[in-house]
Amino acid sequence: MLSFEEYLKENKASEKSGALIVVDVQDSFSKFITDEYVHALYNYCENFERVYQIWDHINQNEPTHTFPNEYNNCSKEYGNLEPDHFDEFFHEADIERCQRIYENPSKGDVLHCKDDSVWLYVGEKHKWFLLKKDLEKFLRDIKQFDQTPTVVGGSALECHEDILTACKYVGLEPKLDFKYIYSSTFCPKGV
Repeated sequence: MLSFEEYLKENKASEKSGALIVVDVQDSFSKFITDEYVHALYNYCENFERVYQIWDHINQNEPTHTFPNEYNNCSKEYGNLEPDHFDEFFHEADIERCQRIYENPSKGDVLHCKDDSVWLYVGEKHKWFLLKKDLEKFLRDIKQFDQTPTVVGGSALECHEDILTACKYVGLEPKLDFKYIYSSTFCPKGV
């Protein structure tokens, strides 16, 4: 027979939500996040069956943290699309069409690259985001587990928005938990 404490522990484990995606919680962005925030995020991760981490490879070659229940992680890179580099990304036959879209984009517009990566129009501080094949596969793998993952981290209206746009591109319907989203000017306290 289970004790009351064992019963609570067993039932708490079975109440875990699906997937959590943590974006850019790393040393490279330490001027935007506090140790208190990271500690609270570690605790928050305990509420999820699977935690997926997306980290920016700027100034580092591996993620800073391994979060509780972390199932997998994938790097991303910041980049912005410039017309001077169209020939690097697009087939010659597609450049004129890509130029037209680039000049008058709408949020979620997609430009397909030679290497099967895609440029997504985000329309925030980062205008365009390069969704490379490995990150696209990573997001599609999450979709197989949970179509409505919770997304936290940051930075709001920057990399966070890039990942939300990429999630929608692969058919995910991400939920946001604003208690755990930081920006370049705000980090949640006491979460």
